[in-house]
Amino acid sequence: MLRKQEQATEERTQAIASALAPADAPSEEQEEQSLEREAQPALSMLVSITHCLSFSLLGPDGKRMTMVLPTRSASLLSFFATRERGIWIAKDEAIDQLEISEAENAFAMQRHRTNMQIIGRARKEGLLPPPEHQGEAEERQESEQTEAPDEDETDAEDSATIEEAPPDQAEINLFENQIEGQISSWRLTPRCNVEIFPFLTAFYRKVVEAQALPLSDQTASLDLEQLRLGCHRVMEEYGEGFLSDHMKKGYIWPWALPLYRHYRDQCLSILAYANQRERAYLETCQTDREKSEVIEQIAQLYGWQALVGTGLDLKGRGGASEHDMARCLFYYGKVKQKSAARAIYRRYCALRARIEGYWEPGEALQRRIDEVLASSGKGSRSRKP
Repeated sequence: MLRKQEQATEERTQAIASALAPADAPSEEQEEQSLEREAQPALSMLVSITHCLSFSLLGPDGKRMTMVLPTRSASLLSFFATRERGIWIAKDEAIDQLEISEAENAFAMQRHRTNMQIIGRARKEGLLPPPEHQGEAEERQESEQTEAPDEDETDAEDSATIEEAPPDQAEINLFENQIEGQISSWRLTPRCNVEIFPFLTAFYRKVVEAQALPLSDQTASLDLEQLRLGCHRVMEEYGEGFLSDHMKKGYIWPWALPLYRHYRDQCLSILAYANQRERAYLETCQTDREKSEVIEQIAQLYGWQALVGTGLDLKGRGGASEHDMARCLFYYGKVKQKSAARAIYRRYCALRARIEGYWEPGEALQRRIDEVLASSGKGSRSRKP
């Protein structure tokens, strides 16, 4: 049966493909379009957004490359990658949301730089042929590739030095333009695929499906080992949140804030559900060793919840994250994991201080610090034990 269905689908696919070929001899314009398509590299493109933005190319022969883009290019590319697929964005709106300099050609310069960084890396990895004319232009391209992620660039000064290649001449051009009347609009080319927190998003759906089931059926849908492994991978992918590697100066791009909060809340939901399952499992443990192992898992989950709830955008003025950190310290204290407690608390302090400057723990958290982390049993008001 499956074989027949596959054959029928293949026949329909071939019919559609055959209909694309003109019955008569191609016109001069059709021949030019065909030659342009032949000249374009048959590369699969992927923008992957997690705690950073990476761009991947995959050639028809299996050759591949992945690169993490510098901050300014990451901001531009991720903005267009997170818009609805195929939707045009007015140039003025893009410039306003991205806070690009209003200097003439600044927007064009950023697009050009992003394309050239990718083209240069693709040439280096053998996915594109070397340029016909090497020299000054290639040296400039090499310098663009090595731009530091936090480099303070001046668009107005650089815009006059970069001439953008026409779209039909660029080997890889990620941005498409449409002009209607006086309005110029842009979008990410539909040829480029986009994924945002792929594992977190898929695992969040699994958690939501499991939560919808009766308690007795949740283990069969998502067992504890799968949940532990999933949380580990979620935290690896999440880092400090949506594009956090590019926004570590403490300023979240305004257009990115709703997305940052959306994926933070999904991550917190996963961790809270895992914590609930661990605490339910603890009640079934028989030996002290089993109980200690589960309590350590619970402590780790509370610590992760505290870090995620802080991140670059403090959730709910920090009350929930302090509560989670206090419980983290309590449970680490019960299994004598003082070094783990101290390490995660120091990380928590660093995140809070980055957002609030000089931060002091509340009374409840301070009590846990004194109980678990004090070296000689004497309490201290210091936020760094």
